[in-house]
Amino acid sequence: MRTSALRTVLATILLAAVACTPDEPKPDDDPRVEGTEPGDCSDGADNDNDGLFDCEDDGCAGAPDCLDTGTPPDTDADNDGYDDVAFGGDDCDDSNGAVYPGALETCNELDDDCDGEVDEDATDAETFYVDADNDGYGDPNTRVEACSAPSGATATPGDCDDTVFEINPGRTETCNEVDDDCNDLIDDNPADGLTWYADRDGDGFGDADTPIEACEQPTDAVDDDQDCDDTNEAVFPGAVEVCNELDDDCDDLTDGWMVPGDFDTIQEGIEGASAGELICVEAGRWSENLDFRGKDVRVEGLRGSALTTLLPTWGTPGVLANKGETTAAVFSGFTIDGGSTESGGAVLVDGSGLTLQDIVCESMKGEWTESIRGGVVSVVDGELVVSESRFEDNGADFGGRSAGEVLGAVMYLEGSTVALSEVEFIGNAAYGYASGGTMTSFGGAVYGTGSTVTMEQVDFRENTVTVGSDGYSESAGGGAAAFVSGSNVTLTDVHFEGSAVKCGATLTPCTSRGGALYIDDSTAALERVTMTESIIYGESSTTSTAYGGAFYASSSTITLNQVAATDNTASGRATA
Repeated sequence: MRTSALRTVLATILLAAVACTPDEPKPDDDPRVEGTEPGDCSDGADNDNDGLFDCEDDGCAGAPDCLDTGTPPDTDADNDGYDDVAFGGDDCDDSNGAVYPGALETCNELDDDCDGEVDEDATDAETFYVDADNDGYGDPNTRVEACSAPSGATATPGDCDDTVFEINPGRTETCNEVDDDCNDLIDDNPADGLTWYADRDGDGFGDADTPIEACEQPTDAVDDDQDCDDTNEAVFPGAVEVCNELDDDCDDLTDGWMVPGDFDTIQEGIEGASAGELICVEAGRWSENLDFRGKDVRVEGLRGSALTTLLPTWGTPGVLANKGETTAAVFSGFTIDGGSTESGGAVLVDGSGLTLQDIVCESMKGEWTESIRGGVVSVVDGELVVSESRFEDNGADFGGRSAGEVLGAVMYLEGSTVALSEVEFIGNAAYGYASGGTMTSFGGAVYGTGSTVTMEQVDFRENTVTVGSDGYSESAGGGAAAFVSGSNVTLTDVHFEGSAVKCGATLTPCTSRGGALYIDDSTAALERVTMTESIIYGESSTTSTAYGGAFYASSSTITLNQVAATDNTASGRATA
């Protein structure tokens, strides 16, 4: 436009300076110029009334509407379908085919859609979030679409508290009762927490493969990670190793010495093992008499009492502990068959200790001509623990010409401390007959003198005491159990059934006392004890007395709590 105006001015000056000749046409009286406004040189009109139209007129020389050749102008130079605003169109940049009305706005600092705004609602705009606390993370509920981050905004969302700089997804969780890292969990895996370990089996030891970082001890978790099997509550460090082909105590060793295998006989195993070690005996019948030899070792039948039998030599205790052993010496998982002495045919403990578990003694018999004290088990000045065991159809059979005694067909306890739990005494019998003296028989199953005895969940059934003599007095009592001479007895959840005391004498008195239980000069506490169907019977040609069909106590302190005695009988008969 500046060039066209200059030419117009120059033309005017030249016309003013040159005089017209008679042969030249008369100039137009209209002072206008053909092209002064955009579009004048392409509107098809003679704007200056000089007889020349548009680009024919020198007044349009150099105008955008006219080509140098004088041809009509191109009004859509970028071929985007929209005319240049210079030609009356609405294409705001006819040199860029991507710029036209209706084009998609993008982030390029151009007005792509010719609406007078730059980069507004750009299709490739980014999403930003207000970051009020300037911690680099924005509030996800404050979205802002823009080509570049506005002031106070960030492209990273996830801030769960945009008012606190120390709270965002990049923070480390600490023990402060706040969700520091915005994962919807409070104090989870805190950097300053303690390490705990899942204890799924509840044995107090955790699994090292399941660590838990927490500020306080979680439920079912502990701070010890040494459990080698967290699915078995019996397996943990310090557990008692037993013969079960498992590493019970988590010491990376399974079971103990094997018989056979490491040793040929059980006794060789006892002598070869050290205190505290375990000897596992395979199933079978083992003809041996065992002596613990002062060692607190554990001898266990690997397959239990049903499949493992000890066959001791007749007249010698099957298991002997008399050299200072303690109850840490253990004999378990055996049936003891055979063996007969006047005292402790199966087990003899003298001045020492022993633990019996899962022991079965059947059809054993104590025989002697003077005195029988515990035909199966005898404990003198010692300590015995018995659990999960059964004593059935055992007998103490005395027959002699002189005076005699039978004290405990199964167990004789003297000056000892004894604990029995989950033990059965079934069908055991103490029998004594003297032809030349006084006969005494007490305790069809158990007899204790001067001992401390504790029984829990013990069952006495069909145990009996029988005595007889010719011409001498007889005394019998405690069809199931008898305790005398300062014994201290505690019975809890103990059941007596079908016990019997029978006394028969010729020409002499016969005295029977306590069909099930006899206590003299002792202290006893009975709780949840039942006595039923017990019988006491005495017969003599002179005097016969019977006391306490179920329970007899004299010179003793007795405490009873929930004790029941039903269907028990006592009777006597004099035949003279």
